Amino acid sequence: MTHKEFIMKTNTTEPTATLEETAKLTQLASFIQYRKQQKSQLTNTETNKNSLSKKSQNNHEKAKEKPKILQIFDQINEQLSEGHTMYEMTVNDEYEKSLIAELTDNNWASVIGVKEDELCHHDTNTPIILQKLAQTVDGVGETQVNYIVWLHRQWYAEQSLAKQLMKIAHRKVAAFNGISSSREVDNGLAPKPNTMQQLAIEKSSQHALSIIIGGPGTGKTFTVAKLVTSLQKGHEHKRKQDPNLPPLSITLTAPTGKAAQRMQESLRISLQKSLQDEEITLDNAKTLHRLLGIGSDGIPRYHAKNPLPDDLIIVDEASMLGLELASQLVDAIKPTGRLILLGDANQLAAVDAGSVLSDLCAVTRLQPYITELTESKRFDSNSVVGQFALAIQQNLPAPKKLKLIHQLLQPIDLQGFKPSQNANPPDLAGKTQQTANIPFYPIDASSSLPAVFNQLAKPYHPFFALMQQWYSQPVNIFEADNRKGLFEVFDSYRILCAGHQGQLGTQSINQKMSLAFTEFSKITRSKAYFYHGLPIIIQNNDYQLGLFNGDIAICLLYQGQLYACFAEKVIPIQRLSRESCDYAYAMTIHKSQGSEFHTVAICIDKAHTRLLSQALIYTAVTRSKSALSIYSAKENFELAVTQKAVRQTGLQLQFDHLNNTP
Repeated sequence: MTHKEFIMKTNTTEPTATLEETAKLTQLASFIQYRKQQKSQLTNTETNKNSLSKKSQNNHEKAKEKPKILQIFDQINEQLSEGHTMYEMTVNDEYEKSLIAELTDNNWASVIGVKEDELCHHDTNTPIILQKLAQTVDGVGETQVNYIVWLHRQWYAEQSLAKQLMKIAHRKVAAFNGISSSREVDNGLAPKPNTMQQLAIEKSSQHALSIIIGGPGTGKTFTVAKLVTSLQKGHEHKRKQDPNLPPLSITLTAPTGKAAQRMQESLRISLQKSLQDEEITLDNAKTLHRLLGIGSDGIPRYHAKNPLPDDLIIVDEASMLGLELASQLVDAIKPTGRLILLGDANQLAAVDAGSVLSDLCAVTRLQPYITELTESKRFDSNSVVGQFALAIQQNLPAPKKLKLIHQLLQPIDLQGFKPSQNANPPDLAGKTQQTANIPFYPIDASSSLPAVFNQLAKPYHPFFALMQQWYSQPVNIFEADNRKGLFEVFDSYRILCAGHQGQLGTQSINQKMSLAFTEFSKITRSKAYFYHGLPIIIQNNDYQLGLFNGDIAICLLYQGQLYACFAEKVIPIQRLSRESCDYAYAMTIHKSQGSEFHTVAICIDKAHTRLLSQALIYTAVTRSKSALSIYSAKENFELAVTQKAVRQTGLQLQFDHLNNTP
């Protein structure tokens, strides 16, 4: 069987369980077992860490020692671990051609060609999908063929996402035609949206699909509040004319529990400001997993055959959307439903494979549905933090970019300072940092790490003092106002690390901050993991307790009992396990997405080198509302602000395929 025989003209739908498919899956299972057996025999095989670089001749020779099929699976697995959904492969010699032939002849791969009638109509029930891009002849007359290589699961998710989004985009929304002009946007509500916010509202009202992007403080949530207000008012007016018309169902959701919680609170505040004496009720925001009913098996309760009942779904922090979750979401939207995606395309991509939001923003066919908000109210023209965030995004040669960035920094040498000294370096990470440059603490072999940790701990002193006070004079932690005041103090500052490992990673810093609290408060604590004054972060979703990954709690002693105090609830500490949480003085930048703090300290260790990118630093910087400080070796910091992390995905290619579909 040749690879051309794999190019079928049958329409690709969601795979169904057939005897033939079951046989193929059984074959795949046998192959996986074979692969495990082969691993013990494979030695001295170098793995290519850069998915985009070409294999050297030496590596090419070593690769020949490995079974041919395993090379493809190994490369795909490595790509997925780095967040890519596919990779490009150039076939230019007989050995590589034989590899493709073996994959296709043994039903491991389906080959998709470049002709219009070969793009989207195939039998793709094979573990690997090969997209043939182009065929060229090099200088010595050798034929080169370029392929894109997917695992079937990622290929199907990208294809499904592209198809469903275009279906939603082309959907008629006459039933929601409540806003047709700027006059209807205002509705007498204050404050009024600016020009771009108004445009976003109009687009969202006219189309079933809307993507609203913008940096911190550009008013994404405010814009949605205005839209929701107008839609609700318009719909209620129609209900007065037609009592049989059901209420408008609007759902708020986000990829993480923390992001959903923050979205709900921000939208509530925006609605209060806009509505004044009127009231609109919305259901509590949910995580996407909870909205879709995804259990431990990863299978959603809601899908195309059992769609969500909601009329409008609003997704915040869409930059955190992974490919498969995004595909499951759009698949579950009902035939008359609408979707609004909110996010900052410059932030970090999802932990899972894919970079959905940034990919969508680059798709030509989606431009009519995208609005970018640029006017920030968080950072004014005098804000050095705002200037720094903009500088990180500048598309400049590295020398010019670094010169621009260093102009915004104030290097502070901690060498020679001891923790016990009364004279401390200037604390420029306060809440009022505006025109003063950002404190930059260069870390090298000669740096005094105790002085570093001392400086990192200083902004936590108000929190330490409050915990000391509540230890000697306990307050009623079951009163919401007391918990609100507690989190206002704690959330005024946070340490954000690029990774967990290293002297400036979360593990080390959390231990040092815990010791700093003990030294400051003079509270004698037991050897138990949990103690009075300890901030903790939840690591996994717990639907029984109503806790989500990223939720923060403070451990507090009250009436002889230790509790975990969250913003919305209080739970006896016995109901939490050591494995379910971690210390929260310092958290990773990834984990901080969806959160905001008055003051942020960014820590970069040499152990974090492979994690560094512009998006990482930009995400950390934009968690700050007003002030910032940076602790890093100069070379690591400069690498972070100049290195772009580009994920290799096939989503745009799938949209291009739709352009060619009859």
